[in-house]
Amino acid sequence: MLNVVDLGEADGIDLAVVEARIAIEQSAAEMEGPKDEPEAEKNALKPLRSLSKLVLEPLMPSLSGYEELILSPDSQLWLAPWAALPLDNGQYAVERWRLRFATSGRDLVRSNSTVDAGKDRPLTKPVVFADPDYDLSGQKRRSAVDSLKKGQGVSTLDSIEKPLADVDAGKAKRLPGTAEEARLITPFLARLAHEPPTVYTGEEALEDVLKTLRSPRVLVLSTHGFYTPAPFVGDDHPLGNPLLRCGVLLAGCNERAEGMAVDDGIVTGMEIVGCDLRGTELVVLSACQTGVGQVHDGEGVAGLRQAFQLAGAKAVVSTLWRIPDAETATLMGEFFSELANGRDKAEALQAAQVSQIKARRADGGAAHPLFWAAFTVTGN
Repeated sequence: MLNVVDLGEADGIDLAVVEARIAIEQSAAEMEGPKDEPEAEKNALKPLRSLSKLVLEPLMPSLSGYEELILSPDSQLWLAPWAALPLDNGQYAVERWRLRFATSGRDLVRSNSTVDAGKDRPLTKPVVFADPDYDLSGQKRRSAVDSLKKGQGVSTLDSIEKPLADVDAGKAKRLPGTAEEARLITPFLARLAHEPPTVYTGEEALEDVLKTLRSPRVLVLSTHGFYTPAPFVGDDHPLGNPLLRCGVLLAGCNERAEGMAVDDGIVTGMEIVGCDLRGTELVVLSACQTGVGQVHDGEGVAGLRQAFQLAGAKAVVSTLWRIPDAETATLMGEFFSELANGRDKAEALQAAQVSQIKARRADGGAAHPLFWAAFTVTGN
């Protein structure tokens, strides 16, 4: 049975999404320790309740008896923290439903067609990138590429000009939690794929390596991510393209000014589109702001998540805001543990997020959305 529910004017909903996201970030910035988390969560909940009243409360009569919600939002609702929408019983939405996002009706169909991209393509072992050496010099980068090329068949790609290469975004700092994350998830990936993953860290976490991958079963990028809002330029300017304003950072990105022949460590969304991820079952973008981008009404969000789907990934786990290093490692460990135990992607993410909520409430009496609600799963 089809139920159509009118949620009202879009402008008010869009504004409520923006206010909720701002409240999460501002209240998180007020936390200096665990004792501050209950007050910070309280400050975040008021705008979240307002958003929930607009978009979730009207749907409640139609949601009784369901365990999973498949969401195909529009406009700013793509950026809404659906998992963190509060319910009347004091729970968050993710404590009641598993959530999965769909960009179109195609995401709802598990096609058996022979024309399904990547259907008959052999998948290679899972790959993890973590804790890149952002300060890797151009000379050492060349040596690392040559070493990998000799040992594992990795070839060097010619560098392409990237508009972001001339934008001074500061120096990326090492993320020690990403190394711990790689350590935690490696045994679960091995169980999931029935073979050990290939893990690239430090000087081996190179853009060149990423671009030469061919259909890994699972790809995990645990590093810095970025999205830059549109500058005041025309649509025909390179920076008018949102896929050139989003990406991930890999080894050597802090030394890009050297102008070396190898790639510079800044992997934009446009470059990701050119990767061969046909048939890849899951991409996990364990990095900041990988689910945000330029919102187009009726077309979704043009950004890094979209880029990996265009490259062929069947499902993408991405983030809505800047994520904390240590807590993310724990959440990802639980997510991959659940996957290895046979849960599907939406179930595994829900279980990991609910586990984090319960643990934080037990330890400090609160579960601020900053620590668990940023992650979403899109696709099958």
